[in-house]
Amino acid sequence: GEASFIKYEHKVPQNRKVFPTQRNEVINDKESIKWSNKNTSSFNIRIEPSQGVVGTSNIAMQFETVAQILRQNISWMMPTKVDVDIYASRESFMYNNPTNASDLTVAFFDPSVNKIVMYDNTEDEQTMVKKFGHELTHLLVENTFNPKNSKAPYKEPPIWLNEGLAVNMEDIIKTEKFGGVWAYDLIVMNIFSQ
Repeated sequence: GEASFIKYEHKVPQNRKVFPTQRNEVINDKESIKWSNKNTSSFNIRIEPSQGVVGTSNIAMQFETVAQILRQNISWMMPTKVDVDIYASRESFMYNNPTNASDLTVAFFDPSVNKIVMYDNTEDEQTMVKKFGHELTHLLVENTFNPKNSKAPYKEPPIWLNEGLAVNMEDIIKTEKFGGVWAYDLIVMNIFSQ
């Protein structure tokens, strides 16, 4: 089902709302968040201030490394700059994206604005980076099948290609010496040849 959100206007200043699962935590509307910006050659990253992983200076560098890995493997899909919004907590992410995020969502992509939206996973930076790579791959596949400003009718990317590439890229991004279990399967099959 859909998540419901409660607004306590008599207790909370304008543009600030209380997320019902957090008793005293106040969640900002995305319009009132004082975003911190970290831009790279591939990304415009907006970060909701927090004490978590994304407060470190290297998250932009790690995302840029993901883009380099993707360029090496699927260079024919690389887009223009991608916007990335990272919320401080799952609660803020869910509150500000109720139509795009379900209880299981940790990140999503929006091809209409060329954006990835996620939240700071303070307990597992590597998983956060892998999920970012997964969503970036989905965005690239979508942009390849449906280029911006195209007048052609919408083409649904085949799910086997879309999910296959996303899982493959996620495994290649792993920090393990030889990547994840799917890391080299598609390379062996030579699917990335131009």
